[in-house]
Amino acid sequence: MAKTDVRGRYGAIYKKAFDLVEKWDVLQEAAKSKLGSVASGLGGLQIFEVESNFSRLEGIPDAQSLLTKRQISAIEEKLKELRELLGQFGRIAKMHANNAGAGENIVRDLRIPRGSLKTRTSAADPSISETIEGLQEICKMYEQEFETKKSIIGFLTYESSESDVLDLQRVFNAEVHINRHRLRDLQVLMVVQKPTS
Repeated sequence: MAKTDVRGRYGAIYKKAFDLVEKWDVLQEAAKSKLGSVASGLGGLQIFEVESNFSRLEGIPDAQSLLTKRQISAIEEKLKELRELLGQFGRIAKMHANNAGAGENIVRDLRIPRGSLKTRTSAADPSISETIEGLQEICKMYEQEFETKKSIIGFLTYESSESDVLDLQRVFNAEVHINRHRLRDLQVLMVVQKPTS
């Protein structure tokens, strides 16, 4: 198979990888919104725990209890939605792992000699080795970030404090395992063009 065909196969894998990066970013925005709702809900729940806040509702039997239960139910619904989003994050992390595996399989499938993996066809083109390492880097970033998100969401309950959620939200939003500069470098390396809007 010609070198251009090999490059085309790797280009297709990288295109999938960066399509997944975009899908992840969309999920991240949705999850950030849900986490914000959970934090607000927990803040509201703390207000419901103060009996004096219900003095105007004295005529309604069990007003405090009913409103507290309703607030807990709303928080639990948001937590359920976050767990569903977590499942989607997990699927993307798995697809990145599949991409890294597919990159390695090309070498085996095409019986490319190991000695030629570090050879560049031109100064602008990455070697097969660099290409595979890039896919592995992307995979590792997203696997680690998924594990962080999984820990954060697993920790949250309606009994969490609003300040706990805000602290966790900062870690969730920071995505410390995903190096955006390195992703851009890899995107340029493989000449994966983002569609222009």
